[in-house]
Amino acid sequence: MIKAIDILRMVVIVVLMMTTLLYVDTRWTAHDMFIYQGIAILFIIGTVVHIIQKQKLRITVVDAVVTLWFIYYVFRAWLGNEWPCRMEFLKTAGLYVLYFMLRLLLDRTELSSKYLIFIITVCGSIEAMLGIGQFCVNTSNNLPFQHFGSFLNPGPYSAYLMLGIVLCIAAMNNFQGKVKIFMTILLFLMAIVLPVTFSRAAFLGLGVFLLLLYKNKYWRYRYILLLSLFVGCTAIYFLKQGSANGRIIIWEVSLSSWLSHPLFGVGIGGFFNTFAEGMVCRTGSMVSVYSVDVPVSTFNIAVKILLEQGIIGFIFALLTVSTVMVGLFENNRPLFYGLLSLLIFSMFSYPFELLPYNVILAIIVAWNESTSGKLITEFGTVRYLLPVCVCASASWYMGALIGKCHKADNLLKNSVGKSIAELQEITNSIVNLESDNATFLFDYGTMLRKTGRYQDSNAILRMGTRCSADPMFYILIGNNYKDMKWYELAEQSYNKAFAVMPNRLYPLYRLMLLYKDNGRKKEAIKMAKRVIDMNPKIIPQQHLI
Repeated sequence: MIKAIDILRMVVIVVLMMTTLLYVDTRWTAHDMFIYQGIAILFIIGTVVHIIQKQKLRITVVDAVVTLWFIYYVFRAWLGNEWPCRMEFLKTAGLYVLYFMLRLLLDRTELSSKYLIFIITVCGSIEAMLGIGQFCVNTSNNLPFQHFGSFLNPGPYSAYLMLGIVLCIAAMNNFQGKVKIFMTILLFLMAIVLPVTFSRAAFLGLGVFLLLLYKNKYWRYRYILLLSLFVGCTAIYFLKQGSANGRIIIWEVSLSSWLSHPLFGVGIGGFFNTFAEGMVCRTGSMVSVYSVDVPVSTFNIAVKILLEQGIIGFIFALLTVSTVMVGLFENNRPLFYGLLSLLIFSMFSYPFELLPYNVILAIIVAWNESTSGKLITEFGTVRYLLPVCVCASASWYMGALIGKCHKADNLLKNSVGKSIAELQEITNSIVNLESDNATFLFDYGTMLRKTGRYQDSNAILRMGTRCSADPMFYILIGNNYKDMKWYELAEQSYNKAFAVMPNRLYPLYRLMLLYKDNGRKKEAIKMAKRVIDMNPKIIPQQHLI
């Protein structure tokens, strides 16, 4: 018989999982604010539950390691760090607070993990149906992506389907009768959609899981299987070789830059500027950079942690992951396989930079630690009431701050058709909240340029270079210098833009025009020949100025 408190716990899990099906954006959405402010309420519920049941809060090894890692993260974000990282910091802090809340709420739960697996699988099938619906609606449209569910593209969408498939297969024997038939139907829905996403990271995560699960059935043929897998992986690599090579270059540049800051890293939010400067250092080398493009992420969670947090943060990450995975392997094999597939996926993509996967990660780890974590100590009600109140207050404050950021984002989206004066008034009022929003800073710098405020435009654009590796910031800075007749500085900016992304033709084109307009005919002709002979990487037209 399920207790009333466990029913409450299941309701909380269902509500949190439903938020993972809502629209996902790279910035803030309304449900981000809902989750963070809802956490504060859940803290109160969890505390009341513990007081009523007269229970002590159990602190496990994972709790301690995660807390120490978060303390170091806060230190690295606030002390000696010059990079804008408001959004990244809030999301990471929210993940920790959510985990703490779930530990408080789920502590000593007697519910089987099959309920959690069932909920995640149902959510995965809902995402699959969203993808099927998008395919049916968009078959006549020339869209770049047709299957992306509630995400922005098929990459992170495929990870959700992969996780559902892995959990469904791994836990299938835990279900009986009609429930097992229902789970089989859900598995089929997700399985028919996953291949059309063509996500190599998802295929790899699923493949590793299947190899581990069915090891005893193929072991005598393992060499033939490994050879077949090698051939298959090679074929997949060449099918999307440009994308793979681009990510390899991102990893190489990031690791090379990390060597200059091995202990503490470059700081939270420092990846983009560090990558740009790292690319500048590679200019003139014999290594081809044709495949690289402006990165939206490191596409590898381990590289990101090592670069931004240094070896200290990386050690904390290894301790956390190893402790969590050992606990899951010993106590809950299906959840172990599910989290393992996500970790493999995160080595080639950015799932843990998105809210849905942070929610799922917090739920899985908190569930396992609440049921079978290795105990260190116990806290009585009075001793843990203070940190609970602090975390609840922090969560409520984060929700309010996210609400302001979300409002600022909406002001930008709803500003189409407004006059320059109205746009300036809007942007001036929100620039502090958008200091890590590269799109906003680029548009704001462009607007200031149109009004002739070249110096102010360059000040904003330089802010953009601290949170983006897009060479167009340097192009626009060069255009401003050119219009101010500071030709030497304009030339330096165009050269910097080309050094940041040497597969782009546009910086050379701007240099050619600069030389032509400045009467430097020989240099203009020489640059024109470089433009003609170059084989550039094609970029979307809207990024040109």
